[in-house]
Amino acid sequence: MQFLGFVPQENEVIMLQEHFVNVAAQFEDDFVSHFKLTQQQNEYLSEVGCLPNLDLCCVDIQRNRALSLAEVSRQAFPDVLLMLMADADISPMTYVKPGIMAASLLLRPFSDRIIRAAILDSFRHYRRKIRQLLDANERFVLETKQGKQSVSYADIEFFEAREKKIFLSTAKSDSPFYATLDRLAETLPKQFVRCHKSFIVNVYNISRIVYAENSVCLTSGRAIPFSRSYKSAIKEVAL
Repeated sequence: MQFLGFVPQENEVIMLQEHFVNVAAQFEDDFVSHFKLTQQQNEYLSEVGCLPNLDLCCVDIQRNRALSLAEVSRQAFPDVLLMLMADADISPMTYVKPGIMAASLLLRPFSDRIIRAAILDSFRHYRRKIRQLLDANERFVLETKQGKQSVSYADIEFFEAREKKIFLSTAKSDSPFYATLDRLAETLPKQFVRCHKSFIVNVYNISRIVYAENSVCLTSGRAIPFSRSYKSAIKEVAL
């Protein structure tokens, strides 16, 4: 991941840097390849012009003409995750624009918890995107009444055992076939984790885990249960 930020206030630079380092430490050693925070708009623009790629950027849009930094970042790197910082009284009309498309917004006064959560969500999203790109060419083949069907592992959200069949579920469809979860658990790639006697989930498609409800929320908006016996396995993939 390559990160660039424009944050004029010294105390916020320190706060962001501390949380960024702490969150990054929970991921792979080489997860972050470039990290720079600057308090100068010109230096930020210079970095945007020099970087071959930018995955995550943070821009304080409260300062005069700083909104243009977000727009330049989006133009130069269409897929960048854009985190904006602003005062709580800012009008949404300021930043809700097609040329910005922010992934997250930090409104002052923000707490350590809010900053950490925003950074962690961005890291998770980026890692999930990279893993899905790597998995795009790997496919699961199943036998159906219509014949053989192949589905990209990246598109599979979960497998569910019901009605004496296994259902392969994506965001768009459920495909039944004959197998057992025990056998699937032995043969599927490592990103597929047993979370319940009736479910195997693709951890790359988990958006969050709600422990109070024993629920795994997926990127499509759906949710599946996890049982106490598999709670430790779910905690291991909570990042």
